[in-house]
Amino acid sequence: MSSALGMKPFLSQIPVPCPVSEIVKQRKVHGNEYYEVSWRNIDGLQVSVVPGDLVSSACPEKITEFLEKRDEQKKQKRRARPKKSDQAAVKDVDAQLQELLLGIQSESGTFPSMNNDSQAAD
Repeated sequence: MSSALGMKPFLSQIPVPCPVSEIVKQRKVHGNEYYEVSWRNIDGLQVSVVPGDLVSSACPEKITEFLEKRDEQKKQKRRARPKKSDQAAVKDVDAQLQELLLGIQSESGTFPSMNNDSQAAD
């Protein structure tokens, strides 16, 4: 259409659909970033490893999608850590039980040995 008007667009201005279907994996080879990509509509070629700068210049949106997907997967794998207040409460209960046990033992006059192996030897 623009050629009918006597204008020739620059090659960089012609929109080209991204041939990458998705990024499968991120790789580092000799300190350089590469992506393992699956291709869209390329016969005989399903997956290949491509330098990161080529992927970022041709399909930056695919890198963004890949990084978001990877971050989401990492979040799902994380285990919830127990809150410090819960840990403190457990320690308080443990200390109270220990005091109660020592009080009962001192009233009854019996103190079991701390080492169970010495009882087994008797």
